[in-house]
Amino acid sequence: MSAPPEGTPWWVWGLLAALTVVVPAVATVAVALVTRPLRRDARAAAASSEKAAEQAESAASSAAHAATELTPNHGGSSKDALTTLVAAVGHLTDMVAQQGVTLEGQAQDIGGIRSELRTERTERVDLARRLDDHVRVSAH
Repeated sequence: MSAPPEGTPWWVWGLLAALTVVVPAVATVAVALVTRPLRRDARAAAASSEKAAEQAESAASSAAHAATELTPNHGGSSKDALTTLVAAVGHLTDMVAQQGVTLEGQAQDIGGIRSELRTERTERVDLARRLDDHVRVSAH
């Protein structure tokens, strides 16, 4: 530092010397106070970005697995299992329909047998009546 100019009070020189030391220190503290939240926000954003990247990777993996399951691969996927199940249900539906036709035919056969039994019963009652009449007439 150079000597103070003539006529300058000593306290001005002391004040200038103090300001030379204090101003940079205050500026450093101010910069630290201002940039601290920014650094914290930057770290939080980086952590959030990493978490989002992990979630995106997990979602991509899940989507790839779902695509694998939904793509036919000759028996190992959910799509193949569903196709097999649909075919089996179709076959069972056909069998139930066929059994319905069979049961309908059996119902008609049972109806025919009942009709024959009614006819036989009517004929037997009629024969018994005629036989009773014939025995009564013959006995007199």
